Amino acid sequence: MRTRPPRELGGAARLLAVITFVASLAAPVVGETATITKTRWGKTDRDETRVVFELDHSVAWKVNSDPSGTAFEIRLTGATPAPGVAGLKITDARVDVVTIRQDAQGTVALISSSGKPLRAKSFELANPPRVVVDLGLLPADAPVPPASPPTTAPPTAVPPTATKTQAAPPSEPPPAAAPPPGTPKSDFDDLVTWLHSLDGKVETLSSSRTERDRAKNSRSLAYFLAERGISREAERALAASLASREHERSTARDDSLFLAELRLEIGDTEGAVAVAEALIGKIRSAPEIVRLATVLSDCHRPAAAQQLLEPKISDLRGDDHLAGLLLLARCHWDQRNPEKALPLLETLTKPEEATKGTYYPALILYADCLWAAGRTGEARLRYERAARRELPDEEASWVMLQLGNVARREGRLEDAKQHYQTTMDRWPHTFYAAQAVWFLRIVDDVDHARAEVGSSRG
Repeated sequence: MRTRPPRELGGAARLLAVITFVASLAAPVVGETATITKTRWGKTDRDETRVVFELDHSVAWKVNSDPSGTAFEIRLTGATPAPGVAGLKITDARVDVVTIRQDAQGTVALISSSGKPLRAKSFELANPPRVVVDLGLLPADAPVPPASPPTTAPPTAVPPTATKTQAAPPSEPPPAAAPPPGTPKSDFDDLVTWLHSLDGKVETLSSSRTERDRAKNSRSLAYFLAERGISREAERALAASLASREHERSTARDDSLFLAELRLEIGDTEGAVAVAEALIGKIRSAPEIVRLATVLSDCHRPAAAQQLLEPKISDLRGDDHLAGLLLLARCHWDQRNPEKALPLLETLTKPEEATKGTYYPALILYADCLWAAGRTGEARLRYERAARRELPDEEASWVMLQLGNVARREGRLEDAKQHYQTTMDRWPHTFYAAQAVWFLRIVDDVDHARAEVGSSRG
């Protein structure tokens, strides 16, 4: 990957930082939209399927992946398709169709695979602005969960707007906790203070006299940007620092681990895997092993994550131990082995082990594993317990969808319809609401067929 020279990177980082932080303080302006001027698809040099959304100017965008690897949701905030711009029917062995719909936030595109599990890499290009999604087959060592009926686990139970916690290396102060919401004036004062600090960081980097100073100051800028969630520019700054021959060796492993986490956060899974695999055998502490295993797991390398994690589980204490157990259970699930995950999840959902960070993700995964193992009644009890709690939208919609699937499996078709309808009504913008539409249609067809059979017998 080409890294920018320090002066060029500093200017781009400052501009992006200002735009990102100001956007987080201000409400969206009504009527300020972008237009999707074209949708198209093709093949990359690596024989992946490339789907492109071309716009008249840049927008905020996000890709959500179904864990089974068979569907991907692309949200283009504030974007509206131009007249005549529609979905795509793709004629290759990987992707089947791209559908487009609008909601209150903008445009949502759904990419459906032709049946094989895929992995997606997304990025943005300029001149003209484009959001690009490259889709390739998952490698053979990355099995996916069973999917008939859907047994895919929901995403990790973290609010969609939250970012993963990355521990800063010892020589950098830990990121400051986000301040509570304040008045517009206090928010503006905070912005001004932060911008002054950013200017100082950029100026220090620009005036670096030696290669060692450039590496040190670029590293410092990376962590400063990461504290505010400006991950893409933080990744570039840290990569530039690590590429220097004068990078501080004592922090190289910590910085490389953080770089892998940043790359995962911005959607560069191949880059994250490359860094993570190079760190295997070089990191010894149990908490850092958990972080490294998390990167590998999130990059569809569950077997490698499990191999790293199992020898270190006994060295973990407190919340770290619970987080390690949950990650290990998820590795078993991702390798289509729910039976191995069940004892771990049973431990994690005992009252004495309950913590806010692991209990509900463990409870939902416990229900998923019981469902996949055919223990429907036990799964229903866990889904019902989770449904009584306040969960992030994606997790809540998944739980309600699965309650519908449980009812359908148990022959309670009216209950199934009610759960599917609730999923669609309460969380219409989630991925699982779209699945609920499909399942509701199936139940209606079954109900109709039963009615016809009863009528013919009469």
